[in-house]
Amino acid sequence: MRKAKAIRNFNNELTNIIDIHIHNIKEEYESIILEEKNKLLEKIAEGENLNIDQLKSKYLKKKGIKVENLEEPYDELLDKVIYENKVYYFENKENGKVYDINFGIVGRYKNSKIVFN
Repeated sequence: MRKAKAIRNFNNELTNIIDIHIHNIKEEYESIILEEKNKLLEKIAEGENLNIDQLKSKYLKKKGIKVENLEEPYDELLDKVIYENKVYYFENKENGKVYDINFGIVGRYKNSKIVFN
C-alpha cells in the first residue's frame, strides 16, 4: 500500500512539473513567434517604404498584443496581455486599468486599445 501511494504521489509531482514546463515552453514559443512576426513586418515596411503601424494593425491582431483569458481566479475580472515579452493584466472595459505583473497600474484600456502611461 505504501509503495502504491508513494508511486501515485511521485506520478502527480512529475505530472505537475511536466505541466509547468509545457506551459513555460508554450509561452516562450508564442513570444518568439510574435517577435519574429514583428521583425518580418519591420523588414517589409522598410524595404517597401510602407507604414509599419498600418502593417501591424492589418496583419497582427491588436498591433502585436496577444490577449488571452487568465486561467487564474482573476479570469472573471481581468484579461492577460503579452506585449513586448512582458505580461500585463487589464480590465476589458472602457477606461479600464492596465496592471503589470506586480499589479501596479501602468496604463488604461481605451477605445479597444491599451494605452500605456
